[in-house]
Amino acid sequence: MVRLKELHELIIRELRLRSDPVGVKIFKDLMDVPSNISRVPDRVTVCQLSTLARLHGLTYYATSDDIACKRGGASLGLIHVPEDVIVGEDAYAHTVDVETARKLYTSIPMLPPENKAVLMGPLNELSVDPDVVLIVGNPAQMLKVVESWVWFTGEPATLVATGVHGICGYGIVNTLRTNKLVLSLPCSGARRVGLYIDDEMVATIPFKVIDKWVDGLISTRKTGHPYPIPPRIVWNPPPPPHTPLKPKT
Repeated sequence: MVRLKELHELIIRELRLRSDPVGVKIFKDLMDVPSNISRVPDRVTVCQLSTLARLHGLTYYATSDDIACKRGGASLGLIHVPEDVIVGEDAYAHTVDVETARKLYTSIPMLPPENKAVLMGPLNELSVDPDVVLIVGNPAQMLKVVESWVWFTGEPATLVATGVHGICGYGIVNTLRTNKLVLSLPCSGARRVGLYIDDEMVATIPFKVIDKWVDGLISTRKTGHPYPIPPRIVWNPPPPPHTPLKPKT
């Protein structure tokens, strides 16, 4: 789709990304998955599926049988995992005791177990509009992502992280549930098997507002807030004022 290709190129250009922006689509019926999209050839975690898209340029869909991480599958509503299973795994591994693990469990964003597939691919390769756009970058790039959100909302972005469910729950699902930009930290699983590196963060953006957000990317650059951020060590003469943009007519 021409529009998705243009969006893809613009986002990479404005943020100088090292990896592709990823489109994420959830399906409640397998019949709705585009016929030109292949099923992932082997079992993967959700974060690995995202990396196949962002680093390798591959577009796949995965069902519950294809997701190797039950946390990711449960977050996306592909499978049902009993609460006690996840709580039992977290207790003494991520939390000091069982009750604290249960408290952690209640904070994890999860979709109802009624979905059949998840599709991920580079934004420019998709043949269907995604639900969420996932962007991976360093903290300075994330600053630009946030500035672009604030441009049209006036709202602060939310950073949510617990060390688990970093890409799936606190990233993708959080945005699906809130319809807002969310920043998250890739969890240890995403870094161990999903190839997320030390200085990378994740932003997930609702596709329904992507045009407004992209306008924020362009507008904030024009007002003097580009990426990379131009360094100035000594102000002589004084720093230039911000450049206001005239209201659109």
